[in-house]
Amino acid sequence: MTKESPSAGCAKHAPARRTSGPRVGGLAIGLLVFAGLIIASAVFFILVMTLMVPDSGSAAAYKELLHEVTVGICVLLGIYLTAFAVLTTVGRPHAGVIVGLGLGIVTALGFWTVRLSTGLIDDAASRRREDAWVRVVFSAVCRKAGETYAEPPPAPARSVFFDENAIGGFLRRYKVGAEFRVRSIEGGGVLNVDFEEHRGRNLALGGADRLALYRKPRDRLVPERFEGEPTADAAITVTEMPATEASVASPARLTRIDLSVTDRRSGKPLGQMRYFRFDGGHSVRVCGPQDPAGILSEARFVEKAIGAHKP
Repeated sequence: MTKESPSAGCAKHAPARRTSGPRVGGLAIGLLVFAGLIIASAVFFILVMTLMVPDSGSAAAYKELLHEVTVGICVLLGIYLTAFAVLTTVGRPHAGVIVGLGLGIVTALGFWTVRLSTGLIDDAASRRREDAWVRVVFSAVCRKAGETYAEPPPAPARSVFFDENAIGGFLRRYKVGAEFRVRSIEGGGVLNVDFEEHRGRNLALGGADRLALYRKPRDRLVPERFEGEPTADAAITVTEMPATEASVASPARLTRIDLSVTDRRSGKPLGQMRYFRFDGGHSVRVCGPQDPAGILSEARFVEKAIGAHKP
């Protein structure tokens, strides 16, 4: 019979040593997942930033959206990293990956859901307040809008000059729907005149405050610069200023636009037009003289004032 040595017996009954392989492997997996989350978050942020390009006047809302996205991403990464670190210290890195990922995603989605719901509720309330203001105050202000015409000139004006307040010779045309909502805004088109004259900023003269004269014949798209004084038959003056007609503070910018047309040959006024524009947080509203189709056209008023309007 073979006798076992004492050292062999101790080796047989000694507990097996734990290797650090699983912990090291779990730690590597957790860090790889964290790196993947960072990359996915960066891609998501870039997509939101690219697809949700702000329009005019909504820069503040755009910044707030990016802030909410950033906070949600930080919540996701923070919770994942915390859960993974805690469970890794007690020897359960794989569980840390699963628990951290699950808790992080659920918490981030919950945060965005709450913020979205709150934002939608606030947005709906803001829209209701704006609509109520328009129905009560803006509609009352609109009673002061309108247009008047003097005696038509003996001979229709065949050319017009836009004064300094109408730089560029641009007339607007609004398509107006229910509750004064603007459906579209576009240029008034080509006036029924032989040529238009206007002042345009010319940086080559030494600064944006220098004004040069330009003339645009009816059959040309590009205006030509000329020297001297305006030669047009009629002059158009456009004035825009904050409206003071509202007795209640406006929730956004309320503007009064006045157009006047003068016969430069005789110096007599030919017509005046006034309308109001409300640039709200959710829509643009316009009220003033409209045709039966709901079109408010500055060009139509000018042509009628100078005797060049075609029915």
